[in-house]
Amino acid sequence: MKHAFLIMAHNNLEILQTLVSMLDDERNDIFLHIDLKSNMLANHPMSTSKARLFVLEHRVDVRWGNLSQIRTEYALLEEALKHGSYEYYHILSGQDLPIKTQDEIHQFFHEHRGKEFVGINRGEEFEWDCRRKMMRCWFLTRYTRTRWGWFNGIIRRINKYLSLCLMPFVHRSKMDFAKGANWVSITQKCAEYVVSQKAFVLSRFNFTFCPDEFFLQTLVWNHPEFRQALYSETDEYEGCMRLIDWKRGNPYVWTSADKEELLHSNRLFARKFDLKDREIIKWVKETFS
Repeated sequence: MKHAFLIMAHNNLEILQTLVSMLDDERNDIFLHIDLKSNMLANHPMSTSKARLFVLEHRVDVRWGNLSQIRTEYALLEEALKHGSYEYYHILSGQDLPIKTQDEIHQFFHEHRGKEFVGINRGEEFEWDCRRKMMRCWFLTRYTRTRWGWFNGIIRRINKYLSLCLMPFVHRSKMDFAKGANWVSITQKCAEYVVSQKAFVLSRFNFTFCPDEFFLQTLVWNHPEFRQALYSETDEYEGCMRLIDWKRGNPYVWTSADKEELLHSNRLFARKFDLKDREIIKWVKETFS
């Protein structure tokens, strides 16, 4: 059975081209969403020779921290579900790259078929983070990350003030929330369930902060079958098989100095890469293609 790779991209065309070329395998279909604000494919159309490539025509204006990121994930999932059944649906960013070959990736998921690769983080700061992001109302998240740092700071202070003032009047339904990275690999059944919950998700997670970190994890966590199928409940990035380092960056950008770590990692995909170090991008492609 084929795999569907769902890519959310907005810049760094060369990295995206590398990612697509590394996924260009007859066992894969690739679904690509380009942020509405980006025109990077205008003069550089994307193509594949083995995998089917679908570039979404309806594009979302993606804004960090608000519901637009969830809308983008739903657009990709819905488009992929139109084109058949898949063994797994993998959500990637345009700055991710595989750090295993396609044979190794397909073999891994075949050996662990039925497992849900959704990273779960319910650590020490989870309860505080959940109350802050999920139980308050956040009205101006569209404007919290612009090119003007001073403006971002003002908006964040206004957001915080409004959310605190309105707390006595806001009655949000309580849930057993879970959070984690939105880069996941889920089964056909789980993808269908997530899409079936779209109306609820868009309603409950509207006017929250960073809802893309919570919505899919919460759906899986509260579904007994999918929760039981989690690959790991205790290690967020082992759980989704992504190599992402938040200790050295936000997240850390992999460089040529990290070849040994990337080579010997048991993870399947790494995030993130940047064109400031083209050597590591070239090395990853040559090593894992």
